[in-house]
Amino acid sequence: MVDQVEIHRKVVSDDVKERREAVDQLRDNFVDLLDKKEAWEDLIRLTRDDYRWGVRCWHNIKHWLTLTWNEDSVVRWRAVDALGSAFQYVPDKDVAWEDLIRMTWNEDSVVRWNVAGVLGSAFQYVSDKDKAWEDLIRMTGEEDGDVRVFANYSLGRVSIFKATEAESEKDFRKYLKDSVEFFGKTKQQHVVNNMWSTTCGVSKG
Repeated sequence: MVDQVEIHRKVVSDDVKERREAVDQLRDNFVDLLDKKEAWEDLIRLTRDDYRWGVRCWHNIKHWLTLTWNEDSVVRWRAVDALGSAFQYVPDKDVAWEDLIRMTWNEDSVVRWNVAGVLGSAFQYVSDKDKAWEDLIRMTGEEDGDVRVFANYSLGRVSIFKATEAESEKDFRKYLKDSVEFFGKTKQQHVVNNMWSTTCGVSKG
């Protein structure tokens, strides 16, 4: 039996290594945890980890200045990935979806684009799919290019899901066409982002 009390202790630990362990344990054991509401809240807490990963790039007349990477931000983005894995097991999925949507306003762009990617896999489990679709569409207008990439990628995945649920061949073809368009935008934006990264001397991973 997984010791959920011990996992929670690591979640609130001052030791960043223990918080990383907590993320992995929550992700790998979520389905077996008795108090899934607390486990979900713990994951949400970890996405707001105090260790931040800052990325800055700006022009200073003669040259591009580069940035500072703080590796401990790994707690945040791994927690977001774990949220995606755990989503289907959360009792109130509509509330869980709202938790994810709130994180699309997170000040950390790394969290925002990870959430944008997670939403694509969570979509099939929410009841209000029209609202969920609108949430994803909104994210395609984000200022951050990576957020737009992952939002379009998620919309492509959702379109394929819709195609599998289509009741007519006409709708099936429409959703497949939509998926191609969204994935196409993902590729186009990816090229733009790579050009930005090359210009700034930065690799986003």
